[in-house]
Amino acid sequence: MTRRSAGIGNEERARRHALACYLVTVLTSGGKVARAVIEERLDLPAGKLTEMCRRTTRKRVDRNSGKRVEAPPSGLEDWEFALIVGKGYDKGRGLLTDRFVFEFGLGQLVERVQLRSVSGLTGSREVEAGDEIKGTIKAQLSNRHKANRIFIAGLAHVRRGEVPWSNNGRRKKWANASSAERLRSFDAWFDAIDRLGCHVVNREGWEVWFEGADPAASMEQFNWHWSSAWAPGEAPCPPWIWPEADYWDALDALNSADFLDTLILVTESDMPYAAYHRRLVQPERKIERAQPIAIVTIDDQDWECDCDIDGNDTARWLRRRLRR
Repeated sequence: MTRRSAGIGNEERARRHALACYLVTVLTSGGKVARAVIEERLDLPAGKLTEMCRRTTRKRVDRNSGKRVEAPPSGLEDWEFALIVGKGYDKGRGLLTDRFVFEFGLGQLVERVQLRSVSGLTGSREVEAGDEIKGTIKAQLSNRHKANRIFIAGLAHVRRGEVPWSNNGRRKKWANASSAERLRSFDAWFDAIDRLGCHVVNREGWEVWFEGADPAASMEQFNWHWSSAWAPGEAPCPPWIWPEADYWDALDALNSADFLDTLILVTESDMPYAAYHRRLVQPERKIERAQPIAIVTIDDQDWECDCDIDGNDTARWLRRRLRR
């Protein structure tokens, strides 16, 4: 158990354990493939999958104190979950599908793991490569948490009557800032989050993208290929994913709840931020005719979300019914 996981409550610990068991179930095709076979294929320590699914508390020796302590089932650390998913994906040829990676918001992290599969690495060089990718995943997950802190703080600043961001840390009062200063502060706030690999987006635009997204493609690729998927002059406007700060500034309403509530934070893998990995199940798509992958017909149904997503009260809107 690491410092990050040591402080979590029993409910969260149980949720993480359930996710680890679910991952094992998928990797072993529902138990049809022996765990030892998967461990060998993914270069995991012997007994790793069994340990991930352990349901009983056991005694272990604490490395710091030397005392025997109880070790309840606690699932995987966030970086380790992403690492094992990356190994199980194997460039789309592995045990895990594009959709699995997409719904857990692990696309970019899995790509980092794929870079580890370089021929000719043996012995110490292979160990170094493994340590490097582990460090890269940890760094990106840390950036997610930093971005969320900046995002939540910016919203709180505006709601307290200040601009959201200042490069020197001295934020102006909202009433004392000009329209141009307010807009620049919002842009700088968004940029600070972008530098960490995450993005602030318009929730309704993101929602439309998520409904019909290709699990193997990113939001950026979606925008690139939008117009090329249609006959010349026939492409409708794509869903507007980015914050409409200029529009709300023109209405002198950048600090309104109506605008602030349109904003959500997504990670480098285009899914809403969560403190630990969460699965957001994409609605089943029913394509009625030849269309670009971005345009689909969705049966009226609920989105399914295993657990609440932290930050900016996204749980409410992610669970509501979509009616189109």
